[in-house]
Amino acid sequence: MSDNSQSALIKLGINTPNGSYGVSANNIILSQASNHRVPVENFVAAWIIWVERFHLSTAWEEFHFPFDWQKEILAILLIGGRHSGLDAMVRFLAPPSARNTMQISDAFLTVNAQWLSKCDDALSSRGNKVLGGVLTEASIGVWKALSQQNQDELLKETNQLASDFFETVFGIEEEVDSEEENISDFDIPNSDSSIPSLGSGVGWVQKFVEMVNRERFDPQYRRKSLGSAIYGWGNRLNAYFWPTPVCGLSVTTAALSSHTGPLQHLANKLLVHAPWTPADDTTAVACAKGIFHWGRVLRGTPTASEVRAAMEMAIHGSTELKAPPMNSTWTKLAAFSTEHLANPHVIWDSRVATSVTWRLEQLFLAAGHSTVPYGSPEIPRNLGPMQVGRGGTRPRNLKLNWRNAYGRWEAQFAASEFVRLVRDHLNANKAIYPKHAPAPWTVREVEQVLFMDGY
Repeated sequence: MSDNSQSALIKLGINTPNGSYGVSANNIILSQASNHRVPVENFVAAWIIWVERFHLSTAWEEFHFPFDWQKEILAILLIGGRHSGLDAMVRFLAPPSARNTMQISDAFLTVNAQWLSKCDDALSSRGNKVLGGVLTEASIGVWKALSQQNQDELLKETNQLASDFFETVFGIEEEVDSEEENISDFDIPNSDSSIPSLGSGVGWVQKFVEMVNRERFDPQYRRKSLGSAIYGWGNRLNAYFWPTPVCGLSVTTAALSSHTGPLQHLANKLLVHAPWTPADDTTAVACAKGIFHWGRVLRGTPTASEVRAAMEMAIHGSTELKAPPMNSTWTKLAAFSTEHLANPHVIWDSRVATSVTWRLEQLFLAAGHSTVPYGSPEIPRNLGPMQVGRGGTRPRNLKLNWRNAYGRWEAQFAASEFVRLVRDHLNANKAIYPKHAPAPWTVREVEQVLFMDGY
């Protein structure tokens, strides 16, 4: 175990090789783990994260958390899709030696009655009413007594440990920068409802948005279910995560903010053709590396000239560098550095491209097209798939004459144009496609929905 991991575990009051540590006199006692103690604030932090990520709710204070207690070992419990229950969450907080033991029991409820009440109307992942737990005023009070800074730090640390926890069980998926063999035995999702017969002049964007909205979405990780099916753009957005199920929208934003802010400042300089200083070069490389590391696509160290050329290309469509880099890695830089500008780019990776091209192809075929209708309204001439990366249902078989988008800036511009059209349609029809936040839809949010859809 690394020193950083050890330190984080100590802060969270989780058993480490050096013993058990706590940051609070108020503890949840894990009776099935040799009475291991977890500070109440750590328990509540995990509760908040689990409720948001696996039950798609921010109403954690009154949430009726299903026990979903199981006797199986942890790996079987998680792979079987029962990670959303309180038993799975408590196992995460238990020391490693106790994680294959069911933690929720009558003894657990009795000893922790001050912090947790029992209920019989919690909803399981299968939609039926089961036994569950509710936080008491005492445990909520312990959390609220923390400063906002301490709450944020504890949530961040818990998220990181929970992410590592899931990665240990499932592994992690990465993009690859090479063509992959066709995986024909993977199941391709079918439309839940029939695709209407379409004639000429149809608004492809409207039909695409409607198709995503009406079809069910089953959140998955490593091809394992993460809970009940959901519908609608807003709910799909709320289900976004990367790289592991506990890293949702807020965690992703926080993880990227230290990189995107400086990059966008540098983009503003490029927008008016202002030079970069040597300090700007250093910042550009550091931020690009941070984004590539977050995306699990870091391959070597980018140079300042490469970063600048990619950003210039994204902003102006041209650069002095003869061949500005573009692939699954650099599309992320193009997107995050232009996120605040009038024409932001999309991350056109294999998952986003799979969602768009596969769904559009279903619409084209239903309309009687035997080729991709390039040049027709709303279908840019260089829109195409990124047949790289594998996992879930990727790569998918496409029947029509799509142009390969991998490594091509013209395809990056075409993809960004299409996603901006989707964003504009969503914002023009907010009553039909609401989201949980009041602000207008952004290209980044559309991309996050498509990223999950394309898995």
